[in-house]
Amino acid sequence: MTNLWNSLTRTARAFGPSPLVTWLSAQGTIELSGTTYFNGVSKAANFFVDGLMLDSESAVCVDLENHWQSPVWLAAVVASGSHIADRDSASVVVTFLDQIPSDRGNTTYVAISRHPFGVPDTDVPFDVVNGSLEVRNFGDYFPGPDSQDAVIYSGVDSQIATEDGQRAVDALFTEHHVSLGQRVALSGIGTLEQRIAWHFMAVVLGECSLVLGEAVYADSTALSAEKIDVSVSL
Repeated sequence: MTNLWNSLTRTARAFGPSPLVTWLSAQGTIELSGTTYFNGVSKAANFFVDGLMLDSESAVCVDLENHWQSPVWLAAVVASGSHIADRDSASVVVTFLDQIPSDRGNTTYVAISRHPFGVPDTDVPFDVVNGSLEVRNFGDYFPGPDSQDAVIYSGVDSQIATEDGQRAVDALFTEHHVSLGQRVALSGIGTLEQRIAWHFMAVVLGECSLVLGEAVYADSTALSAEKIDVSVSL
């Protein structure tokens, strides 16, 4: 089975201080180096394992659109040993506060702030986990999962097996004329599966750096300064 944690670690170290995830919006530009990305993923993975007590049987939906937090939290799910799921299949949903329904049933909701610098929301309901606040209490060293789930993503109608991850990336790159290690600009929110493919697999297995742009802001002069190799619309 492909060791996704080793792949994630290798990519983050290869980029080091160079930008791995860049987020452009009307609110400003956020840039995560390989090191900063790895630290963020590690903190979130520790939060999942030690805070929410998730394991290889856990199914987590990460629905954070094209925000810079999306690549971090998607990677953290897999780093923790769990797998990503759609909302219908997940027991834990990580999303923005304004996307959390009033009827939460038995699902655990984790609220992530839309603030460009991750400043936690202050009006989180008592039965919702304030993820942007809680994650700050966890260390940025993570040793890797005790065991790895056999799938990266499992939804009602489809599944991405861990052992098929590299082949899926190769097919994705062929379709969009992307090469290993290139800088890819993504506009549009896309589907959850598209975001998993680009925000997680293209980074971890394809060693690509990402530029995420809000739909309206993506055509700005800021994007033209990002030295993009390939632009993809989701």
